[in-house]
Amino acid sequence: MLEKRTDHDAVAALRCDLCWKAAGGRGLYDTAFDQSLFICFRRRLALSGDRGRIFTRVREIITQTGVLKGRR
Repeated sequence: MLEKRTDHDAVAALRCDLCWKAAGGRGLYDTAFDQSLFICFRRRLALSGDRGRIFTRVREIITQTGVLKGRR
């Protein structure tokens, strides 16, 4: 929880906050999703046995694409 928001507050930010829309890859007029989706994602992560799976995969993609080459 980067900003210590509840699921409800995070979805509200995704609906209204331009920074959250940009970070979420949403367009200006795109709607958000239902907050219960967070529960589904958390459950799937817990069942996978690798809670850091998202970060591991993002790191792999960054390495493969070289998008951050020379940066930290």
